Amino acid sequence: MEKAVLIILLITTSALIVRSIWMLFKHPGIKEHLMPVSHLLILFIVYGTIISGFGLIYALISLMGYPVIKLELNQSDFFSFIEACIYFSSTTILSVGYGDIVPVGAGRWIAALQALIGYLLPIAFVLSSVVHHNKMAK
Repeated sequence: MEKAVLIILLITTSALIVRSIWMLFKHPGIKEHLMPVSHLLILFIVYGTIISGFGLIYALISLMGYPVIKLELNQSDFFSFIEACIYFSSTTILSVGYGDIVPVGAGRWIAALQALIGYLLPIAFVLSSVVHHNKMAK
């Protein structure tokens, strides 16, 4: 019974998230699209590319013998290490990190650059959406 309630809550929450994202594209009270779906797709591609690219940079520099991140747990498996690097990359660009993996040495500068990119991307995205919307309105 308890599991069924959790599943219902999970489905309801997921539906609300999807509906909120859908509202970005078409509001019921507005006849025109607020944002083209292509903009969101491009945003996902850009973030995915940056996250995986920086994750590989952290991994490759570490594998070359220059420690750039410090893991709380030792990653003995190669794929677990790559996963940890990509996880660190995603928490760096999307937030301020969780503290379970921290940059060290030159990794601090790489992480700072990545965080700066993470802060500037939404601004660029909003500005390009506004410009696109204004062009379409004219």
